[in-house]
Amino acid sequence: MLIFNILFFCFISCVNPKSSNFAVKETTTNFDNERVDLYINLNDTVLMSNNIFLVYKHESIDSFQVKWGKANNNMVYCDTLPIFPSGLPILTWHNDYAICLTQGCGTDCFFAYILLLQTSEIKTYMYPLAYDTANNLIAYANDNYNSKTFLFVENFLTGEKREITEDYLPGPHSGDAIDSINFIQNGLFVKWRDSQDKIKEKIFK
Repeated sequence: MLIFNILFFCFISCVNPKSSNFAVKETTTNFDNERVDLYINLNDTVLMSNNIFLVYKHESIDSFQVKWGKANNNMVYCDTLPIFPSGLPILTWHNDYAICLTQGCGTDCFFAYILLLQTSEIKTYMYPLAYDTANNLIAYANDNYNSKTFLFVENFLTGEKREITEDYLPGPHSGDAIDSINFIQNGLFVKWRDSQDKIKEKIFK
């Protein structure tokens, strides 16, 4: 009960709050001429774990408000995000410093939102491929077709970023050339196809 009381007062004093213009869920007609809810997952608590919370709130026909923070803190962070045809972002993981949401944005298009728990900042990463939640690292693909940069590895808390340059099979983004990728104890393991379509693998330390 104490946690929910704290949340109630925090929501009232959230950073940059925006009020909803809608009192009820809207509906639309799909391709089969059926009436369906547009916001079936909005106005819901998405996460409440170890004092960390995340709430989606309906804001407009093409956007929603996300609220996040820690229940034992007097600050609630708020921001507005767009609603994509693929639906709402999916809660992928969280730790003591951040919440990660992932979203599809079309054919071979995906990205991640990293919601920081110490500030109101939301960081967006196109083509996220691997996470090291213990060390607050994210590896993501390069979407510049003409660039020699294969991957980026970034500490999403500090912003410190490393560029990895390797020969890879060109595609819409460098992640298309990757067969497997994951953080391991001594670095980032990547197995990929080079520009000659030959398999390579390496641990980047």
